[in-house]
Amino acid sequence: MSRYRKLGLTALALAFLIAMGLALRATEMAGVRSGANGKAISLRLPWLINAQAAGYIMAREKGFYRQVGLDVDILPGGPNLNSAALVASGANTFGTNDIGNIILGVSQGMDLRIIGACFQRYPVGVISLAKSQIHTPQDLVGRTLAYNEGGPWTFIKAMLAKQKVSLRARSEIKLSGISRLA
Repeated sequence: MSRYRKLGLTALALAFLIAMGLALRATEMAGVRSGANGKAISLRLPWLINAQAAGYIMAREKGFYRQVGLDVDILPGGPNLNSAALVASGANTFGTNDIGNIILGVSQGMDLRIIGACFQRYPVGVISLAKSQIHTPQDLVGRTLAYNEGGPWTFIKAMLAKQKVSLRARSEIKLSGISRLA
């Protein structure tokens, strides 16, 4: 692992640690139980545990959470789990999610607050096979787009509208779950 990658992962873990510390007061008010290694809290990921969660996992493994009195349970998400809804319902203390899903949740009455960001720039995009010769958003006209409903799709639609690509000029396939990709 390169020096810069290690530094980046450490910075991500520390950013989360700071966010957790700032939110500690809120968890006390919510009556979060205390665990053997400190105040027990849960962090729901938006997807399965993978490299995206490395910062959180390394912070736990290196004892950063314990140092500030937290016992963090890192829980996987998945194609049919909405971490924003789980946090809003009180099932999880914290969650990570796409900003679009959070905006959608708040618009539907979920009492959510953003306490930190994992990325400086939003990493959403459209991908295709190189042989399909798609180089600009206008090249999507008449093509079929597969998507999962939620945050990324919200931003893709906004990008298409900004580029004046008619939402009626292309086909859509709504996916629900990883099984559709198999």
